[in-house]
Amino acid sequence: MPRKKGRLALCSAISSKLKENNLIILDSFGVKDGKTKEIVSLLRRLNASGSTLIVCDSQNEPVYRGGRNLAGVVVMDVSQINVYDLLKFKNLIITKDGIEKVAEVWS
Repeated sequence: MPRKKGRLALCSAISSKLKENNLIILDSFGVKDGKTKEIVSLLRRLNASGSTLIVCDSQNEPVYRGGRNLAGVVVMDVSQINVYDLLKFKNLIITKDGIEKVAEVWS
């Protein structure tokens, strides 16, 4: 896919999540130990029911460990994000730093 079309599709997918109130932007995840119950309580606090895509840095290992065995939850690195995954999942949870990195990767 040409870079301009990919960028436009990504912006469109993110704006559709925002319009549907399915985009959650956090300062940080606040997951310290990488326990599954921490991710479950985070999802409950954020009212993120249904399929959820969590986008974080590759340096955020506790989020990967805590979310990898939850059904309907996928934890993905910012550099691997694509339009298909954004549209496939109902909810998108990302940090402010993650949004900036998405802009860097796709600009």
